[in-house]
Amino acid sequence: MGNTPTKHMVPTLDAEFIPFEAFEAYATNDDTPTHYQSTFSITLLIKQLRAQSDTLQKSTFQQTLATLEKAEERFQNTTESWESLCQLEEVEPLMAHFFPSFFFAGQMGFIKAPFDRFFSFRFQTSAFLDLQEDDRNWEIKVDPHKVMTADRQIVLMAGATVLNRFYNQEVNVFANEGMILRDPDTQTEKHYRFDIQMDYLDVKLLKPLKKLSKKQVHQLLNNLYDKDLWLKYIPPENFLFEGFVIGLITDVTKQEILSIMKDMAANEGGKSDHEDDLHYIQRLARSYLCIPELTFGTLQTVYQPYVESLSWSLLRKYDVTMVRQALADGESAYGKLMHTGEAIVVEDLRRQKYLSALEKVLLEKGVRSLLLAPMRDDEDNIVSIFELASTKPYRFSQLTLLQLEEFIALIELGTNQFISEMENAISLTMQKEFTSIHPSVEWKFREVASKCFWERSVEQRQSTPDDIVFKNVYPLYGQADIVSSSKQRNSSIQADLSDNLERVHQLLISCRKVVHFHLLDIYAEKVKAHADRLAQGTIASSDESVIVELLTQHIHPLLRQLRLRFPQLPQTMLDDYFDYLDADLDIVYRSRRAYEDSVAQLNEAISHYLLAEEEKMQQILPHYFEKFQTDGVEYNLYLGQSILEEGEFHEFYLRDFRLWQLILMCEMTRLIRKEAKKMPVPLTTAQLVFVFNSSLSIRFEMDEKQFDVDGAYNIRYEIIKKRIDKAYIKGTNERLTQAGKIAIVWLQEKDRQEYQEYLDHLILNGYIDPEVQHKELEKKQEVEGMKAMRLTEV
Repeated sequence: MGNTPTKHMVPTLDAEFIPFEAFEAYATNDDTPTHYQSTFSITLLIKQLRAQSDTLQKSTFQQTLATLEKAEERFQNTTESWESLCQLEEVEPLMAHFFPSFFFAGQMGFIKAPFDRFFSFRFQTSAFLDLQEDDRNWEIKVDPHKVMTADRQIVLMAGATVLNRFYNQEVNVFANEGMILRDPDTQTEKHYRFDIQMDYLDVKLLKPLKKLSKKQVHQLLNNLYDKDLWLKYIPPENFLFEGFVIGLITDVTKQEILSIMKDMAANEGGKSDHEDDLHYIQRLARSYLCIPELTFGTLQTVYQPYVESLSWSLLRKYDVTMVRQALADGESAYGKLMHTGEAIVVEDLRRQKYLSALEKVLLEKGVRSLLLAPMRDDEDNIVSIFELASTKPYRFSQLTLLQLEEFIALIELGTNQFISEMENAISLTMQKEFTSIHPSVEWKFREVASKCFWERSVEQRQSTPDDIVFKNVYPLYGQADIVSSSKQRNSSIQADLSDNLERVHQLLISCRKVVHFHLLDIYAEKVKAHADRLAQGTIASSDESVIVELLTQHIHPLLRQLRLRFPQLPQTMLDDYFDYLDADLDIVYRSRRAYEDSVAQLNEAISHYLLAEEEKMQQILPHYFEKFQTDGVEYNLYLGQSILEEGEFHEFYLRDFRLWQLILMCEMTRLIRKEAKKMPVPLTTAQLVFVFNSSLSIRFEMDEKQFDVDGAYNIRYEIIKKRIDKAYIKGTNERLTQAGKIAIVWLQEKDRQEYQEYLDHLILNGYIDPEVQHKELEKKQEVEGMKAMRLTEV
């Protein structure tokens, strides 16, 4: 196998920029003799033109042919240098006549002899000469894997031409050849593409053509840089090359930059292989518009915490207050864009009559020209602003916007993909760290999750979520507790056990009469003893598990086994008994199911109503809300400034929520009374409201995945809340909470005065009975001085 191209590379980093002069010196510093024989000739061109002479008999055309033939004779029979021949008056006009496209404005091209060295041209267009004579010290981007010395390029060009002409191949070793030049001072780039045409290059055989198998041809194509292999299969002494090569050079800067942008947009939300994507895109924008001093930015209009860490705005530091004010200011350029949804061009910031604080900062930074364009999401909302700035005035216009249309669209695509990926990643972080989150505080969790995700994924450092604490919030607590729920549950359990024992006792006696199986007597006696204790109401807490174990682990397995062994047993009675049992629990489960179904029905009715009413209040003021279901429903509600993502909290919101809570409890009492009529076991509830007039803090506990009050002082609130539903009226055995009534517990006189105003309103509007009971409560552990009002809904 031949040598790899890396042994002939320019001594530089892989695909880096080097001075053009260094590259030119390397490319031309090759004294290796040219292996293949070649001559500059226009004979093939003359032949092609002569073939057309029969149809083009015009004297001017015949005169041109004669001039070309004379020039060709001079080329072949003179020892003069090409530079001398170019001085002949007929040479350059001939070139201009046959290659007029070279003289189109800005068209770059050249003509070379078949195997002239690098930069050895027979003819060059004015635009190509201008590029070479540019006084900027251009750098050229070099890929060492593709750079070849002149000798190697000649071998490859000659070999490819022979394969195409004599071996029916279509090899184009110059396909997609290009060149990237960069101004080292401004970092702007120029992308060029070469089109090498060999239509006027002829190959003559000097010796019989060597046969090449398909395998050998394939070997050549798989070893393009193996010079020895190419010289072996295509010997130089066998061929003579005559003619010339045309090279066309096209500026494809805009097309290449757009292609790069498309790749970036498709790659992880607009990321590239560069460490600093912002400045890389800025370089692309500078090259795209040929504005070397241009500054690029994007300003997100929807604030997220990670924007501060990745601020691509012209400010380069996201100032939330300044940005929000500018976007809301209809007189500023940014505000006009948000209001109209149209792009804005500011020709000179210094001449603007009005500037927002943001625009003043940009002016202080030296910005004179400004171009702003909206970038939208899939729902047509403006999510970001494309920004271009220049230190020179009048740098942008509506024409600039037209030129940038596809460029901006690709930035928009990448931005939207980035935002989408960030939102998905943040959502996953939230699910992992916080589980279910109430919508009213989701913004805070998203803020913390965004910061955590960014630190872990982008900054690559260890990070734990910040504490989530809402300070100075006001609590509202209420409950609708099923009256005597424990007693009713125990009664239902006892009823089912008594029913079960009575039925199984009768069954055991009937079976014993038919089969002389003595163990049946033992079980019948145990069942009778348990049934008697239940009837006397002396059942202990452990009796339920003992009875269930006796039935399910001993009696039922025995009866099922005996019925298979002894067909004479009362099969109908056995079928009826087992059909009467719960299929899953294998015991009688009728009264308890009726009770639990009633509890579930009541809880569902209360929860549905409570959530519907609470949702209405979210429209009044966002607040945190949570409810719990046991034997009834209880709920916590917190509101305050710290819970609001935006807007301002006032005390009148608290007063309105407190009044709403009382109306809610009245309506809930009516609802429960109505629902009780539909239940298998009619249930009633006692309603309770706790008034806590001081603000407190709540903290999200990561371990429990829930909010708890924060701080030693605030714990007092939780202690009182957990004990008041069992509180007694002072000096009596009377519970505060009563069926069908609403109790309000308060601690300070100002609370009573405030709530008395609400009660007067409720009495006036027919919610409650005018007779309101005022009670003082027995001292509870660590809690004293509690008082209450008890009212009756009408």
